Amino acid sequence: MKVATILPTTYLHLIEDRNYHMALAHLIGIDKEYTQFYKNQSSLPEKYVILDNGVIETKKPMPIEQLCERAQLISAHEIVLPDVFCDSFSTLQLVERAIHYVQAQQLDIRLMAVAQGDTLEDWFSCAKELLKMPIDTLGIPKVLTHIAGRDARLYALKQLKDNLSNVDVHLLGCWESPIEITSIVRAELNEAINPVRGVDSAIAYVYAREGMLISEGPRPSGEIDFSAKDADVEILKKNIHIWEDSAIIYPSNVYRLY
Repeated sequence: MKVATILPTTYLHLIEDRNYHMALAHLIGIDKEYTQFYKNQSSLPEKYVILDNGVIETKKPMPIEQLCERAQLISAHEIVLPDVFCDSFSTLQLVERAIHYVQAQQLDIRLMAVAQGDTLEDWFSCAKELLKMPIDTLGIPKVLTHIAGRDARLYALKQLKDNLSNVDVHLLGCWESPIEITSIVRAELNEAINPVRGVDSAIAYVYAREGMLISEGPRPSGEIDFSAKDADVEILKKNIHIWEDSAIIYPSNVYRLY
């Protein structure tokens, strides 16, 4: 599984050699340094840059027209279509409209649709409707673990296994612990689920700004200031490795970092 690490602008140099990235739409075209970093990444061979839709950071979906403009600024390879947090009906409406817009503009960009819902049943219903649409990737948000428990996304991947043969899967965020990601990778290796292309999270930074390693306690709360310079860099480096290692199985001890 590929891992994208989300960081404030100050610390982006720590991931410049990675090949899988998630750029945040609300910063593109606003923060010049942030924008240039992801523009540079997109231009390099074997790099893959996804533009997120900013719904978590701004609390509302960014219009598809604006998302496409910002995607073009950095030559993103994929765009996360607008969604509404925990609202399946509104999400399906927005995704359908967004797909029509992208098709009408004849934009050459891959499309990720994020399933939403306020219950597990509602979420599954939304996911199955999205999979009938011309999308390239199904996004599974971290809120599903809040709705139905730590292994809810693993359960979803098992239940949808037969529906996911023609699309990629990306896990959006990590709510509490990277152990969830390790469990999913293990299930993938055991062929209990289809391969998951990637995952993203700011969890490495969230711990580091509190002076903590990921292994030292529950995930700290609080929103992220992407202009901040408040993290211990050495701790952040260690957390990035812990986070990235969560997507790797070590035969002798799967949970050796925790």
